[in-house]
Amino acid sequence: MLLSIIVPVYNVEIFIDSFIKSILSQLTDDCEIIFIDDGSPDKSKNIIKNYIANNERLKLFEQKNQGLSSARNTGISKSRGDFLAFIDPDDLVSPNYINRIINCIKSQNFDILTFNANRIDADGNYLSECTICSPSNNRLDCLKDIFNRGRWYAWARVYRKELFASIQFPVGKRFEDLLTVPELYKLSNSLLSISDILISYRVNPSGITSNPKISDLKDVSDFTNKYMKIIKKSRTIDFDYFLDLSIYLSGVKTLFYISRDVMGGRNSFLYLIKYIKFNLAIRFGNITFLNRNNKVFLKFIPAYYLYYSLFKK
Repeated sequence: MLLSIIVPVYNVEIFIDSFIKSILSQLTDDCEIIFIDDGSPDKSKNIIKNYIANNERLKLFEQKNQGLSSARNTGISKSRGDFLAFIDPDDLVSPNYINRIINCIKSQNFDILTFNANRIDADGNYLSECTICSPSNNRLDCLKDIFNRGRWYAWARVYRKELFASIQFPVGKRFEDLLTVPELYKLSNSLLSISDILISYRVNPSGITSNPKISDLKDVSDFTNKYMKIIKKSRTIDFDYFLDLSIYLSGVKTLFYISRDVMGGRNSFLYLIKYIKFNLAIRFGNITFLNRNNKVFLKFIPAYYLYYSLFKK
């Protein structure tokens, strides 16, 4: 088995039928789809069972509600494929999603394959393109591009299953993609990025990015603090320093948006003051890997906060 597609299921009754229909016709003997019902209270499970009865490449496993990370981890443990993909069943896949991925697996050597996406609204209408990566099969070029963009969506990748031998999605925490995907890249030996748009990502007004919680701050700050300590201990400004700095930056950006939304400008500024001070002390040296936008964010976020705290409620 080359590919296992892991699909966590929770309250997606209105989407699951169209999702299965869109991907079912693409299935080959090289691929399986693993649905993990995470204690969903709606009829999603019954809809899936109707399809499973007629297709052995579809699997359904049930568990008590433990969240997205737990469902993904269960899917990983049940998978038979050499490579793993993660899809949310309220999203849509392109008509050549499976075929394109299988062809890449058969023709290229990679630990992580990255591709691009579209954004769609709740009704499936196109909103905009979401560029995750630029095409390349050079590991260093892929890392520079992906880490500068900082778009850590788990569903925009295919992963060699072996990468998960030492890493799991963090159970009980949200913003799980940020807390997991960069670590997987650091473990990788070979990378492939393609320009194909293989996913249409549904912008969910009830999703975690649109509805952050105070509790999210601790999860993301613990992660960000870990990389702050790594950067402080760094003796040289090299490529590994760039990777750690980029992950730290993704954490700070996430904290910026969460704290601003749940605390307001003034309290957000006070909460992040230690990061703002640290940002000003960050060494760039001759490093050319960090792009201009990220450098500007690191150095000028204090000015924005000053404006926000003084003039905005």
